[in-house]
Amino acid sequence: MSPKKNSRNFTLNDTHAQLLKNQIFTEISPGSIVKDFNTFLDYIQSTKVEATPSNDLVNQKHLEPLNQRMTNPRHIKMNRPTFHSYPNLEGLYLLLRSTGIIKIVSSQKEKVIKPNEEVLNVWRTLNSTEQYFSLFTTWLFRSEGQRY
Repeated sequence: MSPKKNSRNFTLNDTHAQLLKNQIFTEISPGSIVKDFNTFLDYIQSTKVEATPSNDLVNQKHLEPLNQRMTNPRHIKMNRPTFHSYPNLEGLYLLLRSTGIIKIVSSQKEKVIKPNEEVLNVWRTLNSTEQYFSLFTTWLFRSEGQRY
């Protein structure tokens, strides 16, 4: 098998290809990204999640409840942690925004983070492997170097 190339000049040699063939993809393997992404998404679906007025981040009151639902919650020893105190949630939120699976709905009184039902319906049809690679390609090709 010859190395495969894509538009960014990544190569996939025989060893890498074999590793991918042998990898089992589930909600918790390799790593908990799919499980935690779906947990965050489920929270947004089941809870009214307000966004901060200035930069559309998750409101502080949701940070610890969300954190505790993660596979590996962060142990924060601050009285008033900010969104940036939870890099696990910050990364997942950026993926949620980059995939288009959530949207910010604004009214005169508030901004609320809600699922984009059209994208969510497609997401729910994917198996764990497809979800994993969807997140991976979003991170690799759609994410930008800036934070927000």
